[in-house]
Amino acid sequence: MKEELEEVLDSLIAAHRIEAPECNIFRYRPLYWIRKWNGTKMLLYLSLVIIVIAGVVTVPENITITSSVNGGALPIYSVETDKMQVALTFNIAVVNRNSNETSNLNEISILNENNALGEILDVLEMYQVRATFFAGREWIESSPENVEAILAAGHDLGSRGDNTEKGRKQSLMKIHNKVKSLTGYQMFLYRPSSQQYDSEELQAVTNSGCYTIGWSIDSQDWKNYGAEYIMNTVCENDKLRSGSIVLFHTDTENTAGALKTIISNLEGKGYEIIPVSELIYKKDYYVDQEGRQIKNNG
Repeated sequence: MKEELEEVLDSLIAAHRIEAPECNIFRYRPLYWIRKWNGTKMLLYLSLVIIVIAGVVTVPENITITSSVNGGALPIYSVETDKMQVALTFNIAVVNRNSNETSNLNEISILNENNALGEILDVLEMYQVRATFFAGREWIESSPENVEAILAAGHDLGSRGDNTEKGRKQSLMKIHNKVKSLTGYQMFLYRPSSQQYDSEELQAVTNSGCYTIGWSIDSQDWKNYGAEYIMNTVCENDKLRSGSIVLFHTDTENTAGALKTIISNLEGKGYEIIPVSELIYKKDYYVDQEGRQIKNNG
């Protein structure tokens, strides 16, 4: 029973990103037996023991933990698949990395001319690779020709959340409707504006029939350490495996240059590069505590 409870607790702590602070009281010998467990785990353990003793719930032989953040499902960070397939994703920026201020519509077109989107699209076309792009409302409204170019090349186009709490929850359908009216394409992929998200946001996305997409590998192209650094970060990453989702950005200096080597390297390892829309499962799946999408058996 103790081992099963420990498994439950470890999964809960991982799912909720729980970290327990150090506590000096643990140094005292009367509480020596607590050392093996942090304070958070001890509280959870005692709670579970009380519940089990009371007979409210029982711990089955095979325990299944539902992944959640504040009660809501996690984004899809990767996909469990037997196929040697990975997805490359690109966040399209509307904010200059050297500034904390959001660009207005007049500034966005200037930023677009300076970023690497065009070069990235050229590389993808050269290698006949289809990828997935995520863009926010302002960029979509100011760059209809780029929206059409991305979709015409066979790439996915997903939406990104606004940076404000209010915008994140209200602009999703506005973005999708804008793209549909412009191109006829129905968007169904979503990526939060950052790694900060809440269950309400994710539930709203799910209710709209969309899938929230994260990433399992960050190329760290935003550090501007050079093309070789980006290539090694992706291709030599311990997390690189079938079903990986890789994050890139379009406002970085070396992404397009690194992309040629990355594509050749991944294909040399036997991977097929496909859009997220073809990598993820659309139904009969669950997401584990690490954000890995898994097909239901049967």
